[in-house]
Amino acid sequence: MQDFIDIVKTHVLSDVEVSSVIKNRFYYGQLATIKDAIFPCANFDVTNGSLIEKIAEAQTLPFNLWVWSGKSQEQCFDVYNKIFNVIHNTCKMNNIETISVVLRETARPLFRWDATEELYYLMGRWSAYLLKYS
Repeated sequence: MQDFIDIVKTHVLSDVEVSSVIKNRFYYGQLATIKDAIFPCANFDVTNGSLIEKIAEAQTLPFNLWVWSGKSQEQCFDVYNKIFNVIHNTCKMNNIETISVVLRETARPLFRWDATEELYYLMGRWSAYLLKYS
């Protein structure tokens, strides 16, 4: 699972347009588990299942991608689109070329307002298609 997380984070944060807005604030896991989050930021989390580490074959991992802002929905949408342009339909491999990942958006994002936290956010649904090499 860590290979998958590292591939996605490295790929997103290596983009100049994305990192110019969110810096290194692209997290794995739920926002509530991130201490002292600074906004805007983005996070992703696998929604069902987990990577089966011992199998050298294709697997699919569904995940959600959130973008959070204390400023506006427009800022959320701008950051989401920057991330989308970097990862949608791209194939990346880890450093030792034992796993490749293709990421695809499966549902356009929904906008929301979190009244408790006073934050704008949006969430898109994605799938990661992984191929492990033995």
